[in-house]
Amino acid sequence: SSVFENDIDILESADFDCSCSVDPPGLFCVGLDEMPGIGGIIDLQAPHSEFLLPAEVALFEPTNAEIFHAGSGARQIFLNTKLKDEETAKLKEFRQYLVEKKVVENGDVLPRYFESAALRIVHTSKGKLDKAVDLVKASQKERVRRLPIAETDVLDDLKGGFMYWHGRDKQCRPLLIIRLERIGAMAKDKERAVKAVLYSLEYALRYVLVPGRVENWVVLIDLENVLSVINPLSIGGMVGVASAIATALEKVYCGRMVWVKIINMPSNMLARAINGVIPAEKKDKVGFPTDVKKEIAPFFEPNQLEERYGGSAANTKPGDTYPYRFFPQCRGKASTDKGEEEQQQSGLCRTYSEWKETEDLSLHESTTLAFHEGALWDESSEIAKVRWLANAKAASLTSESAQAISKLAGTTVEPCQTVERFLELTNPEAVRGAHDNRAKTEIDWGSAEDPDATDGKTERSAAPTGV
Repeated sequence: SSVFENDIDILESADFDCSCSVDPPGLFCVGLDEMPGIGGIIDLQAPHSEFLLPAEVALFEPTNAEIFHAGSGARQIFLNTKLKDEETAKLKEFRQYLVEKKVVENGDVLPRYFESAALRIVHTSKGKLDKAVDLVKASQKERVRRLPIAETDVLDDLKGGFMYWHGRDKQCRPLLIIRLERIGAMAKDKERAVKAVLYSLEYALRYVLVPGRVENWVVLIDLENVLSVINPLSIGGMVGVASAIATALEKVYCGRMVWVKIINMPSNMLARAINGVIPAEKKDKVGFPTDVKKEIAPFFEPNQLEERYGGSAANTKPGDTYPYRFFPQCRGKASTDKGEEEQQQSGLCRTYSEWKETEDLSLHESTTLAFHEGALWDESSEIAKVRWLANAKAASLTSESAQAISKLAGTTVEPCQTVERFLELTNPEAVRGAHDNRAKTEIDWGSAEDPDATDGKTERSAAPTGV
């Protein structure tokens, strides 16, 4: 179709401005109120995966069962989407409570470092506002004070393979793998471990997740051979490191983890120690599969998982886990082979054969920190609403969100369902350049097909010889 052809032409012709995906260090050398809610990693030298942000992820349209957990009903998608009335009411109450407790001076303007996460914080605290304030303070203490983190500061630990991203599940959510046997010197250095964890999670927020579409991750903790590198008598110290990791996953980055599977448990002693650091209200997210390949593999396409976990991707070794590995077709070949009408409804907008033409063009080069930060459509404050409404109208939105913002803004806002539309919103210079290149190509080809025809154009003459 012409829609598909346009997408491919745009991608092939675009001269991407890679500076979009690079954050200046000064962005984090600001006051607390202006500290970005995501990012915080700087001076990246290692290349990103060529499949870091393919169109099937950037244009993913979550179903209601993915916006709200199919089992618990808990919200999983918070940004760039319409909120429920009761959620807006709770946010208003939270703003007032923050002023009362002197966490903020003005309830209409929340600090940037937790502004977009405000509802996520309220949900995680089960509506208990004192607990919500504790989460805000945890973010300030454990995250903000450590930023920014340069790649070189944690590179050895990233390459060691203790914690790494590897592929996505069928809902486009990235998989975080934690291999405790590779923890190395971090076992005795909690601060070093925390920095490696923060870097990994900030990387996902900045480059891997997409607000309003893909906002969560899944976690696999592999304890294989852990007792060969950790003395059972030092398990107490390891629990401290494990607790710090748990704090990062469920307090500093609250509401992001859909599930965690802990595999290859070596002993009942370690099982009890791990169970001891899992909060009671989080135990429903934690599983202990006995048949790893049978219980984990169904969540993923084979190429997204390492062979050891039931997939077809090569098993990673220390030294090759960073840069992080991502792969195409996380939703499967069938999802990219849908008919044109179904693809437009789902946001894929390309067939598999057409996608193969451009699969190495990740869209992350056109996305900024602000794009990945997204916005919480909080209507509990008119002042806050004005701040996000204008930007929301120019954001990459799902069909449902575009309808909601059109009604709210009183003007038609088009959903983002094609690569061309995506680039128009995130990197308009690339689109203009692609259109210019395509027009030039069409003129050149038109002239080449019939060199004697002028059709109102200036006839080309041969270049003089000997020049």
